[in-house]
Amino acid sequence: MHRLLLLLLLPLALLLPSSSLDAQITGCDRDPSCTGNMLTTAVTSGRSAEFVEIDNRTAINNLSTGISFEAWLLPQEQAGRKVFVGGLWGPNQDANDKWVVFIEGTQITFELNHPDQRLNRTDNTIVTADVPNLYSRGWVHLTATWGSGSTAASIYIDGVKIATDSNETYPLVQMHRPSNTSLRTQIASTNALYDNQNRNRSYLGNMDEVRIWNRALDSAEIRCGYKNSLRGNENGLILYYRFNDNRNTTAACDAAGNAHWGRMRNNITLDTNLRVIPPSFTVTPTTVATSLSCLADTTFQFRFLDTSVCGEQVRLEIVGRDSALFSLSTTSLTLTQNST
Repeated sequence: MHRLLLLLLLPLALLLPSSSLDAQITGCDRDPSCTGNMLTTAVTSGRSAEFVEIDNRTAINNLSTGISFEAWLLPQEQAGRKVFVGGLWGPNQDANDKWVVFIEGTQITFELNHPDQRLNRTDNTIVTADVPNLYSRGWVHLTATWGSGSTAASIYIDGVKIATDSNETYPLVQMHRPSNTSLRTQIASTNALYDNQNRNRSYLGNMDEVRIWNRALDSAEIRCGYKNSLRGNENGLILYYRFNDNRNTTAACDAAGNAHWGRMRNNITLDTNLRVIPPSFTVTPTTVATSLSCLADTTFQFRFLDTSVCGEQVRLEIVGRDSALFSLSTTSLTLTQNST
């Protein structure tokens, strides 16, 4: 009798969200399960400051009644500086200001300019969130949202809303359109960088999975989606930089398929991604070591527990050199939070 000794390890059962497996992203990012590369910035001042400049397109220029900005951040501290994460802001206060996200110390601010008044910051909608361990916690996911329906702006950290605010005296119902319509939205900086060269800095550190939407995402969408890569055709998604391009690229691909190419300015680089997303499930047992007989079937049972804040549709697959010798009783599961 021929016997085959196999060590069954957890990676033989590949558990991935079905939305990832079914993805059909056009362009350069066809595999949402891959973290690939990340954006790295090193120079933050002067004419050599590094940033990504977004090609002007109607979708990005015409943001009006809603916006959501998302990004994974691994920032390095620039004490005493105002550090731009991204936006369409400046030069010249008020005239060319639309929206901006910036960091000062451990505080993250999302600011939107009022379209009718010219009162500097008095008429702006501003929300600020304090993240005490911003530089020691590792990767942090930021979502900044605003919608004309509520007129309030909000900041979410790792899927949880931690700050919201509005301007009751000058409620914002429509975003400002800059006077200079040729100005471009930037990531890791803004056009206001040189308005105050002593104080302003572009972003220092790493960044990944940058998304801009033309609507305010709701709390459930943010909580359940911030860890996931996207198809690219989600409702309202107008720009999506996964930064998985060739490391020497001069333009980041827009995985939303809207041709918002991100021009890599001043030799900004892409490096191998160090971001690790922890699993949102547990499996019991994690390993199985046994002798398998060629003359009889052997059944293994695995118990999956969803530990995420959202239930999820998942697909099971056996991978590996001897995967053809095994079969699954089901190839898909519906996991409910804290259930098996």
